[in-house]
Amino acid sequence: MSVTADAVGHPTIRLGDIEPSKSPSFSPNLYQWMRQKAHFYRDGGHAEFVYRVLPGSRAEKAFGAGTLLIGRPYNAYEGDTDFSGIRLIAVLCQGAKAEVLVQISSSDPTGC
Repeated sequence: MSVTADAVGHPTIRLGDIEPSKSPSFSPNLYQWMRQKAHFYRDGGHAEFVYRVLPGSRAEKAFGAGTLLIGRPYNAYEGDTDFSGIRLIAVLCQGAKAEVLVQISSSDPTGC
């Protein structure tokens, strides 16, 4: 199994932890995007995570090594490499207007 990206985010962060009113260092755009586009669990956690594209991976061809993506893998079956997300910089710049566009799939004909 090949690895496409390393997780670089905080595994237990909650939406309220990054509310911009708590600190000017928290991005209003990220907070807005998470409120409107993220997928939440009943306990308040969310499925989205920040990933860094690894050198030599299939995703490197499409995004470049080191690119940060925010989203979630699907892991519906063993060997599943499907991923849904967006470049983190798009979220930071556009907020909730940024749409989830990235689909990295083992069956992707483009080889991303």
